[in-house]
Amino acid sequence: MRYPGWPLVLRRSLWPLAALVLIAVSCAPAPLPAATPTQAVAAAHPASATPAAQPRRGGVLRASINSEPPTWDEHTSTGPSGVVWEFVGQTLVREDPRTRDLIPGLAKSWEWTDSRTLVLHLRQGVRFHNRPPVNGREFTADDVVFSINRMRTPAPRFARRGQFELVDTASAVDRYTVKVTLKEPFVSFLAYLSWERNVMMPREIFEKTDEIWDPRQAVGTGPFMVKEHTPSVGGTLERNPDFWMQGKPYMDGVSWVVIVDDAARLAAYRTARLDYGSESLGGVTYPEKLALERTNPRIGFVPVPLAYPVELVMDLKKPPFNDLRFRRAIDLATDRQETLKVAMDGDGHISGPLSWQLLPQWAIPEVELLQRPGFRQPKDADIAEAQRLLAQMGIPRGYKLQAEAAREFAWLQLAPLEAAASQLQRVGIEMNITMMDFAAYKDAEVRRQFAFRSRGFLAFDEPDDQLRTRYYSTGTRNYGGIQDPELDVLIDRQRGALDFVQRRELVLQAQRLILDRVYQVHLYTGVSWAVVQPWVKGLQPTPRNRYGLVEDGWLDR
Repeated sequence: MRYPGWPLVLRRSLWPLAALVLIAVSCAPAPLPAATPTQAVAAAHPASATPAAQPRRGGVLRASINSEPPTWDEHTSTGPSGVVWEFVGQTLVREDPRTRDLIPGLAKSWEWTDSRTLVLHLRQGVRFHNRPPVNGREFTADDVVFSINRMRTPAPRFARRGQFELVDTASAVDRYTVKVTLKEPFVSFLAYLSWERNVMMPREIFEKTDEIWDPRQAVGTGPFMVKEHTPSVGGTLERNPDFWMQGKPYMDGVSWVVIVDDAARLAAYRTARLDYGSESLGGVTYPEKLALERTNPRIGFVPVPLAYPVELVMDLKKPPFNDLRFRRAIDLATDRQETLKVAMDGDGHISGPLSWQLLPQWAIPEVELLQRPGFRQPKDADIAEAQRLLAQMGIPRGYKLQAEAAREFAWLQLAPLEAAASQLQRVGIEMNITMMDFAAYKDAEVRRQFAFRSRGFLAFDEPDDQLRTRYYSTGTRNYGGIQDPELDVLIDRQRGALDFVQRRELVLQAQRLILDRVYQVHLYTGVSWAVVQPWVKGLQPTPRNRYGLVEDGWLDR
């Protein structure tokens, strides 16, 4: 949908507004939540003057993941379980990867009857996979109610519960109609329903378990079904013969393999043993992209901005991190430009709490950010001020600072910390980095038993989830222990701000407060390069969905 009279860049970024005015599928008698702009991502296969090729049927898409996820339950997983669920499951609302607009999914239409009540009208005749224990029964309103209530379960393992915590009730009006009542206006709610992780699941899966440990338990309404799985090796998906979209999917199936070693993954792309990969499901870094281009110039690449900034995270309860002067000294001594070059070969951009490339309408503008102390160049004045603050605290030169790192995702969890160690030496701080097994590293993080580390915490590409997940007092990945009532109020208020200008100002205030109080040392936001072999057609990654609309994918070979 286009909006005459609006600048083209704004029209392209106002993706939820099309949904919130019901994308021409229903009427809304009441005021609706405000638009939530994001940034469009380049297409894998840009449009040309030549007619598009007609999709071919058949073939198996070959993909990879870098580790076996600890759970295959998409409602609780923060790992690469999407290699299954993006093909097996479906959401109520979907994202058009070309325009970033919201489009119908399992809900064929919807309307806001007032600012707190959303009514969803479901497609009829959609069936779950014909697999036990669901056995191909019809998808109904009761499944929506079950799934929404499960995703908002107030337990730590439900990492995206904050996206549903303002749901007051979800009820089935009839077999194909669901009414969701919110506790207060919530501008981001409809967009959250489009994230591939928020899939609709049948109750029967959980009759004998409260978690999906085996992907063969994954039953959805999607175009593919799980066929087989070998732990730590891989698995296969096969076409769903009862898929509700006529004539789709085009591919016969999907296979995935676990490849832990980055060099082995690159070799698999070079020798055409892998067809496609995006972000944590087989995407590559900029140096890896360059290496592949040198040997395989026909391979296509799509830059996908990561949905998280890389940060130096600290336990705010432990001294000296509980002293703003110490945090500010670290912040001032950090050379972001140098760190970006060391960790990412410069492939990314300096960012604050929100990325100005991922969320251009919401983030602190680049020109303002790069003028701030700590972010600005040259560093002389910042280093002098950092030394003054440390001296004021009585921190002696040669002070020992403990930190932890893991070798997995070294560009995220090791290289930025090594850069910080070198930079902090300039103000007299000696950092000792303890290397940890990745499982122990993650466990210590969840239990809040760490000191100082380099991290990035994935969140939905929407300002509400970006702020609430990492910086809210009860945020699901607020591992540093930020407890700031003033910040909480700002994050709460932007959730219900129906006016875009008002909401944007609240989001900006929250970001500036986070930076002023140095709750984390923000470094940069990177880019993951999706790998698209020349015979792969129809798949288009975005920061939200790594394969795009999977039923549209086909293989020209």
